[in-house]
Amino acid sequence: MLTVGSVSSQTKKQYLKAAEKNLAAKDYKSAMVNYQIASEFDPGDPDILFNIAEAARKFHAYTKAEQYYALLQLSDKKNDPKYKDALFQLAEVQTIQGKYSEAQDNYNLFLSNNDGTDNPNVAIARQRLESLQWAMKNVADSVEFYKIEQLGSDVNTPYNDFAPYEKSDSFFYASNRYTNPDNQWLVGKTLLKDESKNDALGNDFNQDTKHNVNMTYTPDGKRVYYSNCSNLNFSEIRCELYYRDVKEDGTFGPPVRVPEPVNMQGYTTTQPSVGYVNGLGKTVLFFVSDRPGGAGKDDIWMSEINGNTFGTPVNLKDINSSESDVTPFFHQSSQILYFSSFGQKGFGGYDIYKTNYESGKWVQPEPEPAPLNSSYNDLYFVLNQSGKTGYFASNRIGSMYLDPSEEACCNDIYKVDVLKVNLLAYVFDASTRDSLPGAKVTLFKKDGNELASQQIDTRSSYLFGLDPGYEYMAVASKPGYYPDTVYFSTKDLKDNSDIVKLFYLKSKSLELDVLTFRKANNQPLNGTTIRIVDTNDPSKEQVIQLTELTNRHLFSIDRGKKYMIIATKKGYAPDTAYINTTDIPDDLNKIEKKLFLGKGNLEDYLPIELFFDNDEPGRRSRAVTTTKTFPETFSSYYNKKWLYRDKYTQPLNGDEKTQAEKIMNNFFENRVKKGNDDLIEFTDALVEVLGRGEEVQIVIQGFTSPLASTSYNEKLGMRRVSSVINYLKTASRGAIAPYLKNGKLKVTQVSFGETKSPADVVSSYSDLRNSVYSVSASKERRVEIVDLNRKK
Repeated sequence: MLTVGSVSSQTKKQYLKAAEKNLAAKDYKSAMVNYQIASEFDPGDPDILFNIAEAARKFHAYTKAEQYYALLQLSDKKNDPKYKDALFQLAEVQTIQGKYSEAQDNYNLFLSNNDGTDNPNVAIARQRLESLQWAMKNVADSVEFYKIEQLGSDVNTPYNDFAPYEKSDSFFYASNRYTNPDNQWLVGKTLLKDESKNDALGNDFNQDTKHNVNMTYTPDGKRVYYSNCSNLNFSEIRCELYYRDVKEDGTFGPPVRVPEPVNMQGYTTTQPSVGYVNGLGKTVLFFVSDRPGGAGKDDIWMSEINGNTFGTPVNLKDINSSESDVTPFFHQSSQILYFSSFGQKGFGGYDIYKTNYESGKWVQPEPEPAPLNSSYNDLYFVLNQSGKTGYFASNRIGSMYLDPSEEACCNDIYKVDVLKVNLLAYVFDASTRDSLPGAKVTLFKKDGNELASQQIDTRSSYLFGLDPGYEYMAVASKPGYYPDTVYFSTKDLKDNSDIVKLFYLKSKSLELDVLTFRKANNQPLNGTTIRIVDTNDPSKEQVIQLTELTNRHLFSIDRGKKYMIIATKKGYAPDTAYINTTDIPDDLNKIEKKLFLGKGNLEDYLPIELFFDNDEPGRRSRAVTTTKTFPETFSSYYNKKWLYRDKYTQPLNGDEKTQAEKIMNNFFENRVKKGNDDLIEFTDALVEVLGRGEEVQIVIQGFTSPLASTSYNEKLGMRRVSSVINYLKTASRGAIAPYLKNGKLKVTQVSFGETKSPADVVSSYSDLRNSVYSVSASKERRVEIVDLNRKK
């Protein structure tokens, strides 16, 4: 006959045996229940207390796990080496529940008990303590700029609901609410919720005995990738990646297994996300795997996609931790990679992080703030294209429980409304209030780290995406201007309205407006040469020669200096002025200075260059004189400038043609026309000198291009000199002619013909474009008044 004690002992062994069988199958819920029943026969058994706690932790029944780890600490056998990690696990489940102070105490107690041992959890405990310090600070400092909403019971169930993905008006998600008919284990399927349905995708996508989950589209929408997984036991699955091409009607093509080396026999490959990474210049498949070569347990990997070809997987060592890093999602428009990690600094459990590819690497991941992250597991974060709506899965407080009595399991899907705002920055000149293209705006966080900068040459408005919950500083700058700084905060955002900031930059430099006039009549004097000299540093000199079309120029000068301004022109006495910019007000950006040039010496006009049309005057003549005057030849030649321009630029295109037209126009305006104007002013001054009784001797030289023979060109040069003498005889209403006749004005005539022409000037009747119409040939067809002697 059996005693009551022996019956109780036998029953306890049965439950323990059943629990051990459950553990072997990784059925943690059943193991927890059987251990709890066994504990009723011996409530103080430390082995049973520890096993209940372990099974509850793995079943995500954190309240139950904390209770039994704590009960174990009341046992006099708590220091048995087999329970060496109990305090560590107690701190872990307390961290996940957000009990940071209690967790901190137990991590410290664990470290004191294991100091000097080779327990690998010692190093992890130290990391967790650092993370707790961060979590306690950031929970207190967190600002709710995420609006979190648990989706309703039409999406969420007491089972595991996860892997949300939004495309247009369609919402895809996965759920383990289905049962495998072969073994009664739970199976995950992909569901679609839109205007017309909310149900699992048909069996052409899902399978009754396998998990078909984690569906994601490529950026072009032409292909979906997903995980196809099989159960290894009650809790563990092994996955491979598949894809299906999307047909024109939106349905899916047949499943295609992604080839090795992306999938790897004997290891899991899961949780795909696809995006084009600008910094890499590649379309990339991100996925999670526990294969060799990683940094931790589950790692994030990437493989280049080129059509149906996949590159060798690369481990993202920049971001993977020694624990598990999972659920990558690449947001195409922002180029941000989101993922969840159990091994990074965070709030507890799996937290959501973000990183981006910059300067050849993935930057240090940043955790998202609360309440997006919690002390519980937060995974599968995704954003829509605008970045203002997202989804994620979490088993945080408020999620449906598979076993409400144990507060255990499972993930629900949550919607996120992101308070996403932009900084609109506009930059203006502080003085004129005009927009200021080409300025640079740089954005900083309050701690001084530069976040982004923009410099746009064609406009003066700048757009930056901002994270709510921070203090910011923005600085606008431009060379030659004092920077302007504004401070603002996104901590009190109530909606998605953009923040507008205006920047007003004060110019460091001044604009000096120099105008030149004839002293005799105060009329504008064009074509002057202006020199601006910094008197403190004469090496810093600005020189500009004005065209004959204007008498003014703007110079950029600095404040706090003294400058000398000198204006000169042939035939005029120079004028000099001084300015001091030390006391110029900041709001004044332009000052004006007028210079007046009186008549100068006759010699100041020289040399004078006078240009001629091809073979003029006296086309094809062998004479050495002509009846034409220079102004007559000038007028007809100047009026043909369009012909010279068109003939020379006819075979050219694009920028080359534009540049050639500019050079040709410049020659006619600043050489041909200027020579005629100089001659007129020279003869007016010559009349005054001769009228004072002075005797004057000038030298006039004739030149030609090399197109004709040497003897012909010598005569042509003489005819050109002759046209200038003819002009002198008629100039000033004949006032100079008597002086030519009585010898008071003597002219020495010289013809060099082609002999002074450079060797590279073209001389070919078969290439008239270069030998007649080019600027290089045109410059040789001239007369120069080069020398002058006079005596009283």
